[in-house]
Amino acid sequence: MILSEASTADTNGKMHELTTAFHLNGGTHISKEHEEHYNKLSQHMTTEEKAEHMHRGEKTANAIRHRLASDGHEIHSVHITSKAGDIGKLTGHDESQHDNPSDVMVKTKSGHHFGYSLKTTQVKNGHVGIANPGHGRIDSDLKINTQQHLKTAHGMLEKHFSELQGKTAKAKKEIGKANPEIDSVARKVTKEAHHHIVGEMVNSINNKSHEEKLHFFRKHFHLEHSHTPHEKVTIHGTGDNSAVRIEHPGHEGDSIHHVVAHHQGNNTIEFHAHHHDGSISKYHLRAKPESGPFSNLKFSAEYRGKV
Repeated sequence: MILSEASTADTNGKMHELTTAFHLNGGTHISKEHEEHYNKLSQHMTTEEKAEHMHRGEKTANAIRHRLASDGHEIHSVHITSKAGDIGKLTGHDESQHDNPSDVMVKTKSGHHFGYSLKTTQVKNGHVGIANPGHGRIDSDLKINTQQHLKTAHGMLEKHFSELQGKTAKAKKEIGKANPEIDSVARKVTKEAHHHIVGEMVNSINNKSHEEKLHFFRKHFHLEHSHTPHEKVTIHGTGDNSAVRIEHPGHEGDSIHHVVAHHQGNNTIEFHAHHHDGSISKYHLRAKPESGPFSNLKFSAEYRGKV
């Protein structure tokens, strides 16, 4: 069952939080409020779509429960913690969503708290980002202005194609769709801009001090120390072909003592993170247009496993 495109990524994400919490809680919603939220989100979905969401939530919950049991823990209570302040209310330790991106937390019978950042994709082997830092935020943290490259590229296109002048990014996209020449030139020019942007970022990162480089890396991959342990849990695929992957322990950042940034391909910063035990992890900070060559860039921070 493929989920309808009518359901936005935000709706699918919230449904996944609610159904995962539902199954972690033994097949009941954790509160009347959450049950009403589930009913509101699912009211226009087909029976098959609702069943698929429940299936994905159950499969994710089973993987989390198995993970906890392997460490000798049993669930005492289940909590949704995706709003600001939720984690502090539960654990007594204030943590922002940036420091601890957990969507769901469980309290074990032994009194421990464990958090889970839930991700969902219908692509069987797709990579789902840990975070999506903004272009401006990255520039600000690095004290550079790479957004100028994209602004210059868009200005060049307006100068060359008068029909683009004064138009919104959405309108330019429609003009490009109707004119293959404009679309082709726009993609070539902005691709070059993306290459310059990523290259300048890589140079800036590698010119930072050891401490500054580690701080930037940990910040944008949610690896800064958090009081409550958390992990990223992703369900890939749909139906019987779906699979759950638990990765990227939240405390992994504590074991990383050195990072090096590389320019990978046209639009990716690849980090090699060196651990105290001698192993090396690979992370990608990947740039891609929000919606075609006339739009701004968005970034996806992804964990890509061991080197």
